[in-house]
Amino acid sequence: MTRDELLDRIRHGTPVMNLDCKGWDFNGIDLSGAIFERVNLSGASLVGARMEDSQLVHCQLAQADLSGAVLNDTRFHRCNLSQARLPEAQLERTVFAEVALPQAQLAGAHLVRTAFHQCDLGDTDWRVGHCEHVALVESRLERTDCRGVAMRSTVFMKVDLRSAHLAGVAGESTMFVECDFSGQRLAGQHFERCQFVDNRMDGVDLSGAVLTQSLFTGASLCKANLSGAQAMHAVFSEADLRDAVCVSARLERSIWAEAKLQAADFSDAVLTLGAFHQAQCRGTRFARAQLQDADFSFADLSQADLRGASFLRTRMHGATQNEARFSARTGIIENDPQAQKAQAWSAARRRGP
Repeated sequence: MTRDELLDRIRHGTPVMNLDCKGWDFNGIDLSGAIFERVNLSGASLVGARMEDSQLVHCQLAQADLSGAVLNDTRFHRCNLSQARLPEAQLERTVFAEVALPQAQLAGAHLVRTAFHQCDLGDTDWRVGHCEHVALVESRLERTDCRGVAMRSTVFMKVDLRSAHLAGVAGESTMFVECDFSGQRLAGQHFERCQFVDNRMDGVDLSGAVLTQSLFTGASLCKANLSGAQAMHAVFSEADLRDAVCVSARLERSIWAEAKLQAADFSDAVLTLGAFHQAQCRGTRFARAQLQDADFSFADLSQADLRGASFLRTRMHGATQNEARFSARTGIIENDPQAQKAQAWSAARRRGP
């Protein structure tokens, strides 16, 4: 089949199957609406080509050059794009399902509502130019280069990011679900209004990071470094921050309900209006911390160090304080009348009439 015959089939919506187009030149050509199955496009040149609203199934595009190609609304299923070139490509609403993209180049690509499901992006240059409403689900990102990417409303689900290059990455309203960041260095980076649900982040360096209104529910941040971080209005409910360092962090109005904070260090941190309901704070350091209007109701503060801390309307109703150390207790509310009334009401309700 010649190239002209192929283009005629595409124009008439006829599926193209089992064709060898290795090394063919499609530069600048409109291939929109193509339906390719088991087509070999390895090494083909599609620079500036248009392939919108197309379907490619079990196709070979290894080392193909799609620089600047327009691939909007196109679906790739079980294709091989290893070492493919896609710099500056347009990938709006493009779907990659079970696609191999190792060592591919996507620098400067435009991604909007793009999806990668169970893809191999190992060693890929993923320094995309625009990343909005993108989804990466159960995909491999070993040594993937994401440096400097600004992500907005993007979703990472069940992705191992331990070896990914994330320097300079910024996230806004981005969601990470069951991902692994262990040992990553993200110092000074911005992740505002992001969600890190049930993530493994042990030993991660978030010192000086901006984490305003971010959610870390159920995340493991053991021995993490949040020194000097700005995490106002952040939620750490049921998170594990044992041995974490949060020295001088800005944590106003943060929530730590049922969090594991044993031996964590909050020295000199700003925790005004923080909520520590039922938090495990045994041996935790709050030295010189600002704890005005903080609530430690029913928390375990055994052996905690609160020397030099500032208290004002700080509630410790029902908190365990065995061997806790204080410089002074002025400003602490030991028993909250409203909480006592609520407890009495709950007890009466359980007893019944």
